[in-house]
Amino acid sequence: MQTLFDYLTFTKGWTYIVAGVLLVTFIPFYLFLTEREKKSGP
Repeated sequence: MQTLFDYLTFTKGWTYIVAGVLLVTFIPFYLFLTEREKKSGP
């Protein structure tokens, strides 16, 4: 049987991992979008 503290620390750990992955993947995605915008100019 797990306690509430075990559940909260497990969930908090996964939240930090997911947030880190999103931040790391957002930078290349943003660069991809802005690069495409620059090339389609006059």
